[in-house]
Amino acid sequence: MDANCAEARVGLAELAMDQAKWPAAIDLLRRAVRGSPRNRLALDRLAGSLTAENRQPTNAMWREAMGYWSRLVRLDRNDRDSQYALAKAHMRFGEWSAAESGFREVLRIGQTPEDSDVWVYSVHGELARALEKQGRFGDAIGEYEKLAAAEGAGEQEIAEARERIAELRAIRQRP
Repeated sequence: MDANCAEARVGLAELAMDQAKWPAAIDLLRRAVRGSPRNRLALDRLAGSLTAENRQPTNAMWREAMGYWSRLVRLDRNDRDSQYALAKAHMRFGEWSAAESGFREVLRIGQTPEDSDVWVYSVHGELARALEKQGRFGDAIGEYEKLAAAEGAGEQEIAEARERIAELRAIRQRP
């Protein structure tokens, strides 16, 4: 009934994906976004589809997806999933300051009532790695300490965080 309906195009794209027709699916998603540039469903599905690991995304595909995640964040600063995906993409490209900013936003938003599991604590480790890459070892140690003290962190994560804390402290003490 509405050839320009973004949700209908997303549905058609999902059918195309089910049939392994990826180029057609991506085309439908791009058309959905062009027709409705503020449609959160279309933006999210397109970004996710472009970076799906089984598609072996290129750097160009990642950059395109980053544009859609950025748009989603502009539409809703509290879109934790888009903030997180964008921060991870910045890490992929070695854009440590931008990654830091994104991970800090994820932590600001925190756990939401809709979450069925606790995972935000692990962002402290990703933030710590971004800080390390910037040579900010003291700040990185602080984030690893938060990870080690977080409710829900597993024994392996805590052990790795404590090990990294010791390594960073040793680095900071070198002349």
